[in-house]
This record gives sequence, structure tokens and C-alpha cells, in this order.
Amino acid sequence: MTWAPIRVLIVDNLPEFRAQYAALVRDWDYEPVVVEADGAELPDQALRLAAEQRCPIALVDLRLVEDKDQGDISGLELVRRLPYTAAIVITGFDTTPMARQAIQHYGAASFVGKGEAPEVLRSELNRVAESLCLRGNGPEVQWQGGLSSAAVRDEMFPDQPAIPADEAEALIRLLFKDKPWVRLTMITEANGSAGAEQVSPSVNASLRRKSRVFIAEIAGERALQVVKLARTGKIERERENYRRYVEAGIEALRRPELTGTALLWDMGAIAYRLVGFEHLAEGKGQVFTHFYRRTADPATIVAPLRDFFSYAAWGDWYRGPHVQELPGTLVEAYDRSWDYALSRLESLWRAQPPTFHPGLLPVTLPHPQRWFVEQQHHCAHLRQLRQVITHGDLHGDNLFADRHTAWPIDFERTGYGPLLRDFVELIQDLTTRIAVLRTEDLPLVYELAVALCGPQAPREPMLATRAILAHSEARKCFLVVQALQELAAARAACDDRREYLWGLLCNHLFVSSKLEPQSARWERTMLFAAVICQRLEQWQSATWPPPAWPQVEWAAP
Repeated sequence: MTWAPIRVLIVDNLPEFRAQYAALVRDWDYEPVVVEADGAELPDQALRLAAEQRCPIALVDLRLVEDKDQGDISGLELVRRLPYTAAIVITGFDTTPMARQAIQHYGAASFVGKGEAPEVLRSELNRVAESLCLRGNGPEVQWQGGLSSAAVRDEMFPDQPAIPADEAEALIRLLFKDKPWVRLTMITEANGSAGAEQVSPSVNASLRRKSRVFIAEIAGERALQVVKLARTGKIERERENYRRYVEAGIEALRRPELTGTALLWDMGAIAYRLVGFEHLAEGKGQVFTHFYRRTADPATIVAPLRDFFSYAAWGDWYRGPHVQELPGTLVEAYDRSWDYALSRLESLWRAQPPTFHPGLLPVTLPHPQRWFVEQQHHCAHLRQLRQVITHGDLHGDNLFADRHTAWPIDFERTGYGPLLRDFVELIQDLTTRIAVLRTEDLPLVYELAVALCGPQAPREPMLATRAILAHSEARKCFLVVQALQELAAARAACDDRREYLWGLLCNHLFVSSKLEPQSARWERTMLFAAVICQRLEQWQSATWPPPAWPQVEWAAP
């Protein structure tokens, strides 16, 4: 990769010093970015220019307001507001205690006196640049699968060409700065079972919320790591959630080990090591999506999920003081978790036709998006709702699994959420994406949806249809979902099964809003949502499915 010149922000209240520093850093093969402002405007202009130019280093004068005022530490206050820029503080006064304070309390990278020789400043500038892996040092980053740093930037942010093309690579270099090389393979559907990508597209880019996850092979280390790239704010939130909920609440052998974070102006990176995960250590990085597709036996698939939701792991959140009353309605709680995406779509969904006709199925269903807008007020009748600490985004690519254990990654949305949130998110992903059901299998998807909606009590078992049991993939999906529902009933102890169905409906509708309309997964998602709507509308009816729908042949219990 051809690296752009290193941009150095120059912040000084005196024009003659600004010009002097600009000439020096230019002679040293850096690119000066000079803040041409004075007085109270200077700090704000510096922040704006640092963000616009993505400056990794800054030279900041200690006193930006009044040179003769020994109490003026406006430069240090600016340093604190430059979180993604390493600042070298410069002063014309002999203030050794101030230098110590600048580094220890304000986060400065270094402190240089104006009276010192230019070579001192040059040496510190080079040292800081090397600590950020900006001078050709750091690991060689080997992108696999035809990727590059620029390609990753374009995939994640296709409408933001101002983001530097080298930013993704710079983050990886910061994460593994002491290693000779790092080899990155992005987790995609193509890493899974042969042919799967033709029938079930990977986690949609919109669902990934502008993030990408990689398996990292690191020079000199047997164990691989998992690396996530995302918006800087998202990585900061994930790091905080990890420390608050995962590190503090899950025992060491049942959680991923956070090995590092790196933050730049636009993007951040976070890396995990999955302790004891033999498949990842052998270079077989296997997310639950791939584990499910490569495993024929439903009991083997369910085993790591049982471990994940056990009281020794994530299941501990479902008991004792962690369980709290849920504020507001269930729909409001799910809507909050997605930054009110459902509320924002109400006007669009209200304009949908009243009925939905899935593919070639001879059935007329309620249009789930319009039905939701018109009927969601009924959700307010649910009582005694509770919340617990949830992963918050538990789809099949955010779990790594082997035959015994599952390890989660991606804690951006981790926190308090509806009691059944993790269960319904994983079931939604299983039934519409992970299970390899083709377009011609839509009648089986219908029967799976009818079977899922059949029970009216939390511990009432699902009944299979003969068609489901006769189809290996549908049968596998049915049995795994059945086991997850049993786990949900055991852990969450919810009193009203409509809480589960409303949670599933919210998840189906949220996912549908991120998919290409009329795509295969969109059609499956809308079909499940429509069947759930009808079940909720006819909750008191003893007949299921309705007589006007295609009838199913139930298998013996």
C-alpha cells in the first residue's frame, strides 16, 4: 500500500510560530495542517480541522489565549478534546511539573520546550509517529479474499470517500504493532458450507450496521483472534459494554478475552481471543451459522447453545438481582434497542396494502407491517414484563461454536433488554437465514411458521407436521427451534407466550426493513411475520391454522 503523508495539526496562537512549525514538519516529510485562527475561536477551529483532515498527530502550544498568564492551560484542555490525535505539547516556559501533568492527566503524547533544538522536536515527532505505526513500522497486513484496506472502507462506507483508504489497515497495525505480520480473512457466507451463499445471503450489510468481522492469524501465535471494524463510537460503546457486562459478569473461561482496541477518527477496531476454542486455534474459525450448516444432528447443534444459556455462562443473567421490571411496553423496549427504527417506519408501513400474498402460496395473510402499526397497542395488555442483561444482537455470525461451547462476540448492543430478546433474535435468524431453505421450499417455511405459532403456553411443546419431519433441513430447523423455545421457557420463565410472539414479530419486522424487498430472505421473513400476526389476532381461537388457510398434517406427538 502507498501511504499518504502523515498529517500534523499545528495549533499556536502566534502566526510566526505556526509558520515556523509548518516549515519544519514539511522539511521532515510530514504534511502540516495549520489552524489559522486566534483567540476563543482557535480551539474550536482546531477540533474542526483535526476531524476534517483526520490528523493523527498534533503540535499544540500550551497557552493558546494569553502567553504571559501562567494559569493558561488552554492547550492542555484542547488536548483532552482530541481523543484520536496524539498531541505533542509545546511551551516556551520551563514547566517540568506541567509536562508531567500534561502527559499523566491530559493524555498528551509528549512535551517539548520551544527553546529546545529543532532536533528534539523532530525526535519526539518521529517517536510518536512510530508508536502509531505511521512510519512503515508495525506488522505487514495481509488481506485475504481479494480485499484491501481501501476495499473494506468502500464496503463499509460506500458514500463516504473522504474516509482515508488506509484507515482500516492503520487500525490493524495499531492492534498488533509488535508483530511481523497479520493475515485477515473476513467472515462471510462463502466461508460456510458449499453452495450456501446461493440460497441464503450473508448477514445483510445494513444488519451489520457498517461493521465487518475478521479472523486474524498472527505471526508467532497459535491461537487466532476475532477482529471487528466499525464506526469509532460503536467500538467505544462495545468496549464499555464488554467491561461492564461481560468481563464483570461472565467467568473467564466462558467469555472472549478482549486483547485490544484501536480508535481513529472514523473507524475503530476491537480484538478478542476465544479462550479454549479449539477450532479457532486450529485455524477453522467457525461461527454458529457454519457450525449449524455443517452439522446434521440437531442435538449436536443444540449442545453449545445449552452451554451458552447455562447458569455458568450467559444464563446467569436470568436469575436473581439481574432480573428487573421492564419499563414501558414490549414494543417500546424493542424499538428503543434499534434506535426507534420501528417508529420511524410507521408512516411507510401504514400505507401498505392490508393483505400479503407470499410467493405462489395459495393463501391471503395480513400484511405484517401494516398490521403491526394498526394493532401494536394490544401489546400494552401484556403484564409483568421483565428485563435482563442481553447480548442484544445474537445472530448466527455473532456466536462461535464447537460441539460443546459457544462464545459470543460483538457487544455493541449488550445491556438491559426484554427477557426473551436473545432467544427470539437467534430464532429469527435460524428460520429465515441460517437454515438452508430454497425458494421452492416456501410451503415448508409456511408449515414451520404455523408450527412455531401453535402453542399457547410457554411450556407447551411445538408440534411438527409430517412434511417438516420428511424434509431433513426443515426437520433440523424445527428441532433446534423447539430446543431453543424449551431453553427460553426454562431460563426466562415467562408467563404469557404472547410475549414471545410479539418479540419474534418485532424482530422479523426490523429485519425485513433491512432486506431487499422481494428477495428470498425478505419473503421468508414477511411470511413468518404475517403468520405471527394472524396467530396474535386469533389468540382465543381453538382452531389453528385458520380453516381458510392451507391445512397441515400434524405428526403424532
